[in-house]
Amino acid sequence: SESLLMADGILTPASAKVLDTSAIIDGRIQALLGFGLIEGQLIVAQSVMDELQKLADSSNNEKRGKGRRGLKLLNQLREDYGRRLVINSTKYEGEGTDEILLKLTSDISGILITVDYNLSQVAQVQEIKVLNLSDLVLAVRPEVQPGDELSLKIVREGKEQSQGVGYLEDGTMVVVNEAKPLIGQRKSV
Repeated sequence: SESLLMADGILTPASAKVLDTSAIIDGRIQALLGFGLIEGQLIVAQSVMDELQKLADSSNNEKRGKGRRGLKLLNQLREDYGRRLVINSTKYEGEGTDEILLKLTSDISGILITVDYNLSQVAQVQEIKVLNLSDLVLAVRPEVQPGDELSLKIVREGKEQSQGVGYLEDGTMVVVNEAKPLIGQRKSV
């Protein structure tokens, strides 16, 4: 059983995942959890909750939308995962949320989940485990090399006169020379 494998040191228990504000607003964490790709407790620092609240109360429409989206996602995670989602109210002396998140992640030997490039770089320098969701998306993108043959629907014209543009399933834009007359058609390119 799983507990015997853990006792023998073959399996290690899942590390807690510390979610930063950017990862919560981004929303892709929900799909990763749904697929079972992220295990362990989900930790949200009180400072992140405060940041989301501040955004949701903002007079700026874009900020307000982001804050509300983040709070809605947390409510959904609470519904779906119950006690697995933990709000950590430990008071840290820190210069803002990033520093608090780094200390918290280090203290619990967790993994910080973010889409903030700078924060993930600082975490790596401090030897704190970090998963940048943007890096994960790039890592699971299908490898397409120049010269590969693709079946592609040409959807619009490109910047240069004769170009057509299509998109891979992951949203990657492909520019095809001499394809302007093929707009609206699926072609082998």
